[in-house]
Amino acid sequence: MKKACLSFILLVSTATMLVAQSPVIQGEFVKWHTLRLLFDGPQCSETDFSPNPFLDYRLEVTFTNGNKKYKVPGFFAADGNSSETGAIAGNKWQVNFVADEAGKWNYSVSFRSGKDIAISDQPAEGKAIAPNDASGTFTITATDKSAPGFLSKGRVEVVGERYLKFRETGTYFLKNGADSPERIFLPTSTLIRLIDMVIKPSSAKAKPIPKKVAIVTNRTSKTGRPEIQPGLTVRVRESLVLSITWHPRV
Repeated sequence: MKKACLSFILLVSTATMLVAQSPVIQGEFVKWHTLRLLFDGPQCSETDFSPNPFLDYRLEVTFTNGNKKYKVPGFFAADGNSSETGAIAGNKWQVNFVADEAGKWNYSVSFRSGKDIAISDQPAEGKAIAPNDASGTFTITATDKSAPGFLSKGRVEVVGERYLKFRETGTYFLKNGADSPERIFLPTSTLIRLIDMVIKPSSAKAKPIPKKVAIVTNRTSKTGRPEIQPGLTVRVRESLVLSITWHPRV
């Protein structure tokens, strides 16, 4: 009878551990959408020194779909919602994953502890701790063509051409809008000299900039408004250049 009770207790304990190892998966199970896997692990704080949650633990989750295999590193996530709560302590450990293929995905977890193990490239180093060896599956549906932003376009990739391309649509990614193409900090006096050199080239090698663009500097016309010249749009604040943007003048 005692043996039967002991076996039952061990069985319940094992089942409880298995349930605890299953992550909470947040997000939409759709291609190109981010999934957030939250695991229960050791209780830690960002201020802990030994063990250090950022150096002395290593969480890795391997995702597979057919011939595709991705090993994604995880991180200490405090209470799992620290961006809203401001928490610096907790037992949540997180992995983010973006599926690039519809269908069934499998995942398996490696979670180990040890001195500076996070920066070690030895798979078996350290001690395995829960949720190590946890595994599971989930199913991803096809791309949502009506999804906002880049969710319907796929991952931006280097394809060996002049511009980056979206994996899903095959269209090019062209950066534009605010802060495009660069943020440049220069004294305004230096900028004015550079502008004058471009607008009024002093050598045969210098090429004038296109006519159908405009430049705004902190120099003002007789009306007190910013002076417009062929060139760039330059945003200036307190004698510093905040941004320089090429754009066609409509």
